[in-house]
Amino acid sequence: MGRRALVTALVLAAGALSTGPARAASTAVTIQDYSFTPGSVTIAQWDTVTWHNNGPSHHTATSDTGAFDSGNLAPGVGSFQYTFTQPGTYNYHCSIHSFMTGTVTVSGPAPGPGPTQPPATQPAPAPTAPPVTRAKAPTAAPTSTAAPTTTTVAPTTTAAPEQSTTSSTTAAAAGGGQALATKKTSSGGNGNGALGAVAAVLLAVVAGGDLLLYRRRS
Repeated sequence: MGRRALVTALVLAAGALSTGPARAASTAVTIQDYSFTPGSVTIAQWDTVTWHNNGPSHHTATSDTGAFDSGNLAPGVGSFQYTFTQPGTYNYHCSIHSFMTGTVTVSGPAPGPGPTQPPATQPAPAPTAPPVTRAKAPTAAPTSTAAPTTTTVAPTTTAAPEQSTTSSTTAAAAGGGQALATKKTSSGGNGNGALGAVAAVLLAVVAGGDLLLYRRRS
């Protein structure tokens, strides 16, 4: 398997190397009478130019840019050939006789279509940010409403005015005088009742004293 692949590679390489020369053409330039004839030639890429010195003197075919140089070509027998692999214009001269000049123009293959531009790549859409979830504030527990405090005020009971009856009987002096009964009705507090009792006693005493005095006079 490895040997077969090697043979195939060598065949392909040989074909590639032979592609240029197989299509190459040769153009002749004659050096005679102190001039290059023709003085200007146009060839294709991979073509070869051959210079023949048919004059009586030594001459050269030397590139102005140093691309090629034939060296001294002997009169009548000297020749030099050069294959041009790059398109362009090549000016040359004879290094012995500088007034002798010539030009080789190498044309390249017709330009093919330019490289196809790849389709413009649409920029990828920017990643969408996930929606921001806002945490809800905790709901406050409902405030318990305190039951209204009912204050029951006990009704004030007003005591009925105390009816006090004080009967004071003061015996008349000298063996049984007529008793004077004094009825005192007091309404009010304890202080008013006591004052009323004292007043009743005083009145009874005064009345008894007057009655006793009256009997003694009679």
